[in-house]
Amino acid sequence: MDSQYLLITYNVLPVILLIAGGKLLRQFDFLSKKAVDGVKDIVVNIGLPALLFTAFSSVKFQPKYLAVFALMFGLCVGLFYLGKLIARVFNIESRIFPFMMTGFEAGMLGYPVFQATFGESELFKFAIVDFGQVTFVFLVFVPLLIRMGQKKSEKGSPVLMFLKSPPVIGILFGLLFGTLGVFEGVSEGEFTNVILTTLNYLGALVVPLICLVIGYELQFNPKGIKKALLTTVIRLTILVVMGVALGGLIFSGLLGFGHTFVLAFVTMLVLPPPFVTPIFLEPRDEEEKQFVLNTLSIHTIATLIVFIPLMIYMV
Repeated sequence: MDSQYLLITYNVLPVILLIAGGKLLRQFDFLSKKAVDGVKDIVVNIGLPALLFTAFSSVKFQPKYLAVFALMFGLCVGLFYLGKLIARVFNIESRIFPFMMTGFEAGMLGYPVFQATFGESELFKFAIVDFGQVTFVFLVFVPLLIRMGQKKSEKGSPVLMFLKSPPVIGILFGLLFGTLGVFEGVSEGEFTNVILTTLNYLGALVVPLICLVIGYELQFNPKGIKKALLTTVIRLTILVVMGVALGGLIFSGLLGFGHTFVLAFVTMLVLPPPFVTPIFLEPRDEEEKQFVLNTLSIHTIATLIVFIPLMIYMV
């Protein structure tokens, strides 16, 4: 096997082992659910924003990034309506099924997997691909979920939720600082370098802690697992074909980006739906909630299985 193929495999294996370790932590009650929720808050609110800020602090804004934003936002909208069509054609009885066909869990799974595989220096490319879909999640996906449950959001308007999201703040400020060249030419003896080093330490928490959390929260319920498997197969089949067929054409051909942008796009498309989905379901929707939890767990494992051979093929 080619050394590059082995490198991809070896880079992803620690992620898989850490997720398995998280499952063991739950199995043997080494950590409480409350402790895991606290770890998740630290990673999402501190570690991930720090990682994204440093990743973007050396990147200058390009107008072409707006095209990526529009592409991903439009893709997510299209997938939602495709989910409605599939549910109607195959007579899938689930109000939540269209939501399971769109949106991507970049924050808790995409970033650690992509960083582990391609390095922190390439992470901003994945974040640029992510920005359009995370906008969709906050401004369309979550509000539609709330409306479906006929309840009011406890966090205020979707726009405020989006603007107050720590990862989004990290991206925006990192891109601003990078475009202005704030950190260009910083030497080791300067205080600015101390700040960057501190942010790098915080960003280093992301991969191991997120993977442990994912493993801890993986759960299956035999009831309704068939529908979750079917949903995962349908979603992955459509998106893998779309990623392989369109990735190079759009990102390398039309937009003139390098191949790593294509890999970032394909990585995004194999990710499971957003992990926040069950939070916005009403308690009375217990069957739908179990369907979502099963789908997220099965799709997470399927993503890790599909990712390595797909990246080997794409590279």
